[in-house]
Amino acid sequence: MRFFRRIGELKGWKRFGFEVGIIAIGLGITLIAQELITNASRARETRQAVDAVEVELVQIWFFANERAALEPCRRAQFEALSERLRRADAHWTPDGLEQPSQSSDVYMLPSVFRTPLRPFPDMSWQALLTSNAATELDRAQFATLGNIFNIVAEMRGLQVEAWRLKGRLAHLSVAGPMSASERRTAYDAFGELAAIEALVAADAIDLGRAIATIDFRNERIFDPALSGLSAEEFEAALLAQIAGAQASFGACYDASQHQLLFDLYNRVTGSNLTIPPREVAP
Repeated sequence: MRFFRRIGELKGWKRFGFEVGIIAIGLGITLIAQELITNASRARETRQAVDAVEVELVQIWFFANERAALEPCRRAQFEALSERLRRADAHWTPDGLEQPSQSSDVYMLPSVFRTPLRPFPDMSWQALLTSNAATELDRAQFATLGNIFNIVAEMRGLQVEAWRLKGRLAHLSVAGPMSASERRTAYDAFGELAAIEALVAADAIDLGRAIATIDFRNERIFDPALSGLSAEEFEAALLAQIAGAQASFGACYDASQHQLLFDLYNRVTGSNLTIPPREVAP
């Protein structure tokens, strides 16, 4: 009480200075509180943005593993086709070169080689780049994610270019006369395709290695509800995708490329999912 009586006795500039001090303290407390609220809001928004990116990373990882798994098959396809194109025969025949298609394959014409065209996603990453979350990320984390999605962008472009070249080489699936000039022209386009597919494979391997180093913190990265499925349906679809590739490509498909992704899935979900064994080698 004595303290308040002394305050009441303040006059003139002392009284004015005291009141200004009280106001300043009040403003300071308010600003600190607002800063704490703002920081908490930014941290929450950043976490949500990164969680969405992690869901995309899991999808990208599966597609990258798939492409790395079938690389031995792709090499065998291209080696057989290269040897056939170098022959001096006046008649072309695709016998023995035809490649089986998967149920998800959108390229309906017969083909002498098959590699998948996959929709590598990046919408969540692009959304993060235009939000405040981009400035809140740790520099090393931002650099890692930036490198991953730069590779994704390159792979998407390479896939489209490879698709265009496959269209140019569609005639190789049909038997018929072929002159030396036509054979050289086909080999030229085939050489471009081989180089592009090799780059795609290298990018897929780099993607798998980079994503394997990510410290995933989103416990819902494998939430089946995100796909409108039950947990059982989600696991069945995942296994069916791999089993389908094994059935299409045969013994050359290296399904062990998916192992690290399966390990993450089991760790996050508490499941015990294993890579399906190849039952019959074509």
